[in-house]
Amino acid sequence: QISFFHEFDPFFAQSEMIPINKKRGQSADIAKALQNYVRSKYSDQEYQQYKDRLNYLGSCRTEALTATDRNDSHKEALMRYLSLLCAIENRFPFGTNDVKLHFTWCDAFSPQKKCTESSIYFEKASVLFNIAACTSFEAVRQNRSTDEGFKETRRLLQETAGWLDYLREYLRKTPLGPLTQDLSENSLVFLSMLMVAQGMEIVFEKVAAGSMQPINLAKIAMRTACLYEEAVQRISNEPLRSLFDRSWHTHLQVKHLMLRATARYQYSLVVKEGLKYGEQVGHLTDARACCQELQRHTRNVDAILRGMIERLSHQVEDAYLSASNDNDRIYIDVVPAPAQLPPVPVQDKLLIVPTPPAEPQAPEDDPFRDLVPLGVVRHASMYSERVADLIRQTIANMEEMTLLAKNQVDSVGTYRGLEMIEQRSGIPPTITTKCLELQQHGGFQRYQTLYDELGNMRRECHSKIDTTMQELQRKQQRAGILHQSPLVEPFLKEGSNFREKITMAAGADAEVQSKMTEHRELIEKIAQAQDLSSLLPVPTAALPQADPSQSTLGQVAADLKRLLQELQQIFDRRGELAGELQQMASVDNIVPVLLQAGEAPPQSIFDEHLAKYNPKIEEHRALLSQQERVLGQIVSMTQRLYAEQGNDPAAKLRETALTRIDAACKAHEQIKEHLRQAIAFYSALLDRLKAFEARAQDATKDLNLPAPSTPQPTLQQQMNPAATQPQPQPQPTPGTSAGAGGYNQYMPTYSQPTSTMAAPQQPGPYGPTSPALAGMPVTATAQPGGMPTRSPPMGGMAGHGAMPGIGMGMAPQPGMGMGMNNPMGMMGMPGSGMPPQPQGGAMPGVWRPGMNVFYQAPSQQGK
Repeated sequence: QISFFHEFDPFFAQSEMIPINKKRGQSADIAKALQNYVRSKYSDQEYQQYKDRLNYLGSCRTEALTATDRNDSHKEALMRYLSLLCAIENRFPFGTNDVKLHFTWCDAFSPQKKCTESSIYFEKASVLFNIAACTSFEAVRQNRSTDEGFKETRRLLQETAGWLDYLREYLRKTPLGPLTQDLSENSLVFLSMLMVAQGMEIVFEKVAAGSMQPINLAKIAMRTACLYEEAVQRISNEPLRSLFDRSWHTHLQVKHLMLRATARYQYSLVVKEGLKYGEQVGHLTDARACCQELQRHTRNVDAILRGMIERLSHQVEDAYLSASNDNDRIYIDVVPAPAQLPPVPVQDKLLIVPTPPAEPQAPEDDPFRDLVPLGVVRHASMYSERVADLIRQTIANMEEMTLLAKNQVDSVGTYRGLEMIEQRSGIPPTITTKCLELQQHGGFQRYQTLYDELGNMRRECHSKIDTTMQELQRKQQRAGILHQSPLVEPFLKEGSNFREKITMAAGADAEVQSKMTEHRELIEKIAQAQDLSSLLPVPTAALPQADPSQSTLGQVAADLKRLLQELQQIFDRRGELAGELQQMASVDNIVPVLLQAGEAPPQSIFDEHLAKYNPKIEEHRALLSQQERVLGQIVSMTQRLYAEQGNDPAAKLRETALTRIDAACKAHEQIKEHLRQAIAFYSALLDRLKAFEARAQDATKDLNLPAPSTPQPTLQQQMNPAATQPQPQPQPTPGTSAGAGGYNQYMPTYSQPTSTMAAPQQPGPYGPTSPALAGMPVTATAQPGGMPTRSPPMGGMAGHGAMPGIGMGMAPQPGMGMGMNNPMGMMGMPGSGMPPQPQGGAMPGVWRPGMNVFYQAPSQQGK
């Protein structure tokens, strides 16, 4: 029962296989053609940048075409060149007048036939064909007598078939004209089928060497014979008949007849065991006919195949004579005619299937990654912005919906109600944790200490701004006499804004004090309690225990837990969905599509590619609908839970006490956060006030000049002492300024001098480009004395926050000199005594009692 395949030496007993011929390409100066294009379309700098890279591309093509060895290095050169073709195929307009380049390749099986194309797709198809050819040569060279050699041969044959199938699909989608016959549909299908047939043949070789049953050997051999028979039919018809050499047809026909004879021989052993002696003779008769047909081809095959044919013929002939003699003398069974002979079963599953290769892509270190036309870069940037906006809005909506659901569950007291059922005595764990945190913080005494410190800082800020404003008001009188009022007025406006902000902060401090007073008693009890259960009323400290699962209340609690678990699953899936969207966006590269689109409208391309995000967004919407349904059920079940609990007066009293304790713990957290924010606010404010004082002193230092010395009297004055007496001057009316109808009405009128030095605009936090004030509307309010104040609008409620108008930039004013609009920004000026300040600083955001986050106060138009 041992097949003829293994009756020779193991190495030489392997049946001969046919590899695929390699295409031969002609030289083409691809580097020079692409360098000319880059030089004409891009800058000189880019040309110099990509010149060497294009030379490398040309050398890779030369290496891929000229390598004659059929080993792994040749295949690696082809794969390297293929990856570079993937990198450039959409970056250069091949086939146009801009890139004057032609590729010429010969037919793999008829080298005298050539094809010349200017398309990069033809070049890529030829390289793919040669990769398949190199893979088939690797398979033929393997030593199949070992297990490793058999597995490697099988893998390589499947890989070859996969490359051929990929090439066939690639050519279907590629706009190319008539090519050589080796790249035709019929040729690629035939070659792929040949690789699969040869793979099935080596599988039969492997199993025939073992102890497999004859029925299985017959099935595999017949399936392989059918594959070879189909290959013979294809190569026998045009155009493949004239494409391939006659030796191909002979080889395939021999393989078909040998495997068919082997299948009939093995199946004759099967029917003999079933006592079907006439059918046994019929199968051996068919096998004998195949061997007789093989004898006619012995002169056209090599010595190995010739020896295998002779051995198979003798084996079949001996079996036929023995079976026929036994049947004629002993069994006398009817021998079926060839047309009535039952067929040999065929292996249902194909043991060799083409392995599709990975999609060829540009190398990871793509040397031409940045070589993209400006228009494509602009469109790709627009698409990236749309994707980023879509992902950002979707994820923000996800987070908002999750937070909204959690707040709603917390607001109706779902978790607290469940804890009340599960723990009938003492304080539930969540409230216990909050109480312990309150005790660790130090209780109410620490609040009072922090609040007193807060008051000291507020009073220090008041003192600092009052001192600065008084000094500025004194200087304003002198400025009016010297026609330099604009020098002081901006600082007065800024100081008024500081005062207003301190007043608002004082109101917020009062609200904190009110909250402290409201919860002081209970917070002190919690802080001093040795046993937290003592905070509960005595009758409710320990309620009678009962099995909640046996009551209506227990059923409600079980349903509520199930709904909470379903809600958590929605949250988990929403988080996974956000990660999937971000992953999709991270690998979303539209540049190759835009490069290939040409003149197509980019918006239509954007819409088409953004459609891949629609399934994820639709799933997000479905989760929102599911969340809304679950939340409605949770609210309803929670209300029912509390209604059931309300029937027990003791439980209701305990719930009321726990609610007050929980509220006090929440107030503790709010007060702690408010005090922290307030202290940080006053610390920053005090630093700003010191900086403001230094800037004001520096800008108005000219107004502190000492009075001029008394000149010596002239000779005329000495002779007429009455002329030296000072003339009486009218005094300014109280309540009026010297610059507006005061001292000026008694002084000569002079035209306002034009300053030749304009103070440069300050880029720092106190300049007009301050990021804290950018984009804020400006309102003007009248201060006492008719002085307008330019400042951003204030919020509707008092609170700590950014100083509106603090550090507002001024237009250059005459006579200002080195003032707040100094060219050094907030870096400090030599001799000014002002410390350097960080650029772009801004006051802390507004904080508001009852909120744990900063917020920007809304504007009040028309203030």
